[in-house]
Amino acid sequence: MNRASLPSVLLPERIVLDKIWGGRTLTARLGLAQARVGETWDCFDRGAGSSARIRNLADTTLHDLLESQRDAVLGAADVDAYGRFPLMLKLLDATEWLSLQVHPDDALAVELAAERCAAVDKAGDTGKTEAWVVLDARDDAELVCGFRGSVADLIEAARRHAVDKSMLETLRARRGDVIAIRPGTVHAVGAGYLLYEIQQNSDITLRLYDWGRVGDDGKPREVHLDASARAIERAAESAASVQAKVVVESEGVELLVANSCFELRRIDLRAPRTLDLDGAFALVTPVEGACVVDRTLLGDLETGLVCAARGRVALRPAAGAATMLVATAAVSRPSIV
Repeated sequence: MNRASLPSVLLPERIVLDKIWGGRTLTARLGLAQARVGETWDCFDRGAGSSARIRNLADTTLHDLLESQRDAVLGAADVDAYGRFPLMLKLLDATEWLSLQVHPDDALAVELAAERCAAVDKAGDTGKTEAWVVLDARDDAELVCGFRGSVADLIEAARRHAVDKSMLETLRARRGDVIAIRPGTVHAVGAGYLLYEIQQNSDITLRLYDWGRVGDDGKPREVHLDASARAIERAAESAASVQAKVVVESEGVELLVANSCFELRRIDLRAPRTLDLDGAFALVTPVEGACVVDRTLLGDLETGLVCAARGRVALRPAAGAATMLVATAAVSRPSIV
């Protein structure tokens, strides 16, 4: 396949995952057949054996495409340390609380892989920096982002199955709010949230506490207390400020998150605009309404991967107005005019 035959907007396959904390919000909104959905993976590349099929490219996988057309897809961005697409995009439907958890940074992820930590894939993985955009929230929904007291006290409470909410920092994030989760931040998604999640391409979750429940097999889910303690201790502070400070870049364009792994923007799309990629790819997702990117229609919560080789694409709402999230690698500074 040559560069000229590569679509400007790739359409990754979505996979749907059942989770014990999932519900029917995504099922209803996306028209899914599953009885219970916890999360969907909307752009993913977990290696040659587990990578999104590109629906408008003869079912070629994203991983295969990177092996043959890396520069055309990624541009100035690079694959991760394991030769995979560097970002992962998910939607989360939390009808019940997710576990209290923490993610490692890149260095600790490598150490845990060498130690054969149960939370790390045998092939290894990067650390996980992530961010959430609240798509919907129940009135009483809340998140855990941080904790009070010492690491030792928290780990001991988890070991005794006695973690109390008074030990945790909580916030009530509402629709449209943005939460940035750095490695080492103790966090949990509460019941009643629908979230967009952009993250490093990592599947490591160090579970601290699971609220006393059991999995679908009737057994308690595994926890990773020693590894969690190490991840927390490496963080700059135990109770990080995670509610993102939104920056207005131009009319209708907000910079939501900027870190060393990715940048995330929100676009209020009421009329045709142009997205200049600045040399790298973009993941584009309408979160309200539908939009046309170049000549590709993206429906509600449908993600398109705009190839770096395209350089610049036209954006327009499909009907009325639309709100789009645009995630890019940190090496580029895209502009929307």
